[in-house]
Amino acid sequence: MATTALPQNPPSGVDDTMEKQVVADVKFAALSSDAKDATDKEHAMTLREGIRKYPKAIAWSLLLSLAVAMEGYGEHKLYSLQKPEANREIPYPSQTPYS
Repeated sequence: MATTALPQNPPSGVDDTMEKQVVADVKFAALSSDAKDATDKEHAMTLREGIRKYPKAIAWSLLLSLAVAMEGYGEHKLYSLQKPEANREIPYPSQTPYS
């Protein structure tokens, strides 16, 4: 039964790689903890606090929503909304070709 002996000294670079991995894991754990704390604070925030803390985000959201809604209406719908109803022509039956 042959057994292979593990090398006493690992190849150069293995220790550095392992050390970098450990450091990265520690940094990721700290980052995850910070993110969880921030999420918990935002979930506990009231509406008034959120409005005071994020006014630019609210403004951009309203602006983008307005732009999407206006694009949905299109030019035809926007122009028809600008014209008052009283100024529209109502065709008489004699003016329609198929009456």
